[in-house]
Amino acid sequence: MATVHCQDSMEKKEMLVSQELTENLVLSGLKEKQEQMDSQEHKELRVISVHQEMMQMMEPLESLVLRVIRVQQELTLLVEMMVNLVIRVTKDRLAKLVMLESKVL
Repeated sequence: MATVHCQDSMEKKEMLVSQELTENLVLSGLKEKQEQMDSQEHKELRVISVHQEMMQMMEPLESLVLRVIRVQQELTLLVEMMVNLVIRVTKDRLAKLVMLESKVL
């Protein structure tokens, strides 16, 4: 009877150890899963943060690009005006040369 009691006690201990090992494995798996989720969440938050920083850096750049476009348009207009002026002056000088040449002949 003592042998049966000892055997039952050993089986109970084995079951407890097995159950404890199973619980430890489950807890370890849950902890690892939680760490992975935390790591993924950290990565996502970092991506969002970097994106926001980039957008903030882009604002002055966008403003600068718009100013460059305006200056380019103004310069284009100025060049057109200068070309028209050169054409007009050239026509006037040509007309004067033609008049002088006709007087000489």
